[in-house]
Amino acid sequence: HVTHYRSPLRRYLRYFSRFADPDAPDPTIVNPAKLEPRRSAEVCGQCHSFGVWDDEEAYRTNGFAYRAGDVLEEERSVFGYTSNRQEPQLQELLEGDPNAMEGRFWADGTVRVAGREYNGLLEDVHFSESELTCLTCHSLHGYESPDDQLDPESLGNQSCLGCHTEYTGDVSDHTRHQAASSGSECMNCHMPHTTYGLFSAMRSHRIDNPSAQVSVYSGRPNACNLCHLDQTLEWSSQYLNEWYDQPLVDLDEDERSISAAILWALKGDAVQRTILAWHLGWGPAREASGDGWIAPYLAQLLTDPYSATRQVAYRSITRLPGFSGFTYDYVASGPEIGRKANEAIQRWMGVPAPVPTGYHLLIGADGQINLSEWTRLLGQRDERPLTIRE
Repeated sequence: HVTHYRSPLRRYLRYFSRFADPDAPDPTIVNPAKLEPRRSAEVCGQCHSFGVWDDEEAYRTNGFAYRAGDVLEEERSVFGYTSNRQEPQLQELLEGDPNAMEGRFWADGTVRVAGREYNGLLEDVHFSESELTCLTCHSLHGYESPDDQLDPESLGNQSCLGCHTEYTGDVSDHTRHQAASSGSECMNCHMPHTTYGLFSAMRSHRIDNPSAQVSVYSGRPNACNLCHLDQTLEWSSQYLNEWYDQPLVDLDEDERSISAAILWALKGDAVQRTILAWHLGWGPAREASGDGWIAPYLAQLLTDPYSATRQVAYRSITRLPGFSGFTYDYVASGPEIGRKANEAIQRWMGVPAPVPTGYHLLIGADGQINLSEWTRLLGQRDERPLTIRE
């Protein structure tokens, strides 16, 4: 477009042609909404993906050869978790960054870093078997909020019900939650916040079903336990079996008896801990789970080895009762961070409200934390270094 209109003559001709035919399209501009679904999504995917340009030298010299409407895979190799790791370009990338895949993907192939939404779409059956595109939900010119750039006509469940018309009646027949509750919002179950970026958890762009089995083998937290933070993986597995005929999952003793959220917060890897730090402050989850037991776990996450995790935990803990005015510096010295974590525990103990108890929460009938079990789980924390490349 820019190259074409460098000529003043062409600019004048284009300007005056508008009077003869105001609706005539500009042949140098591509509107993704008018492309077939795959090409449309690739316009966004040229940036919102994990991969490399096939001719890196030409890219560094002249910029993108790809133009909107072209076939992206002819110019760019987009890598997934299951990509052939012997592919020369991917092998070269992994030589310089051996943890490149683990830092970007859950073990089931779902992308877990923000800004790589096209990778999520590529793993999504909706994308391969329907006309789903980025513009099904998003509008870059007509959005209501710059935070998510959602099309006003696609807010709530509308973007899903446009295709899944069988649920346009009483949606609670499908969700088994009250129709007006957060548990009946399609995206909360099928696009949970399992992607990390910008000190926040963001929605996965791989649309799939909640699965306790996936959580066990891949580590990706499922939507049920990200909302029902006080419940175990066994609890989720039983309801998914009863309601949706998913097979019961073979679980260990901790997974049967301790809240999945607590296991991820204490034993999980850096991404799991950060995702849980965000959800422990998320309004719908606090409403579903109660928040009288949450503060000690966020206090623990205030001391996490990763500064980003600490900052996310701090934002969440300030949403809890009794933490108004609580200050904390996530890059302070170790002793100061420890002091503030202890202050958080003291604040929690001083809140005049009943504390939920039970082994599943590691809180005894006397309201005291089960320190022996807490310490045991914390000792199993996944300490593998992770670099999340946003």
